[in-house]
Amino acid sequence: ELQIFSSYTNDLITRHDQRGLCLYVSPAIQPLLGYSVEEMLGQNPYFYIHPDDVRGVQDAYKSVIATKESGTYTLRFRTKNGVYRWLEANFKPLLDREGNIKEFVQTARDVSQRIEAEQKLRSSEEVLKSTLQNTPNVAIQRYNQEGKVVLWNTASEIMYGWKAEEAVGTSLDNLIHS
Repeated sequence: ELQIFSSYTNDLITRHDQRGLCLYVSPAIQPLLGYSVEEMLGQNPYFYIHPDDVRGVQDAYKSVIATKESGTYTLRFRTKNGVYRWLEANFKPLLDREGNIKEFVQTARDVSQRIEAEQKLRSSEEVLKSTLQNTPNVAIQRYNQEGKVVLWNTASEIMYGWKAEEAVGTSLDNLIHS
């Protein structure tokens, strides 16, 4: 049944034994990562995971083993041409009749575009924050819904005499009346 379902999805579906070796790999491996099914069968996926992501993946698996519940993690996986792609993987332990884990089923999809967009957004937010913080001669403040300061730039420090560390988290009323 797994083979029938997996041929109808673009998501990668795999089965792994307790050691991590691939017992089943869906045909989606070819367009997603460039490997053939045969190349991945019997392989340990840790060999293909970006070195900076291995510890997080190991920790996620340890949590799943301890709880026997599903887990999700995001990792970089090396494609056949050597480029890393961001994957979001969901995995679930399959239990035997006694409740022991006999293997894992995992689905994974390419989230590279989402991760790259998030990274670009964070970068542009940092540029904007730096610009606002360092704009000379223009006092810029931002307040949250409760009226507390969340941004107090350098010009505000000079103009009002309060350091950002003192102003952030304080209401404007408290700053004015103290």
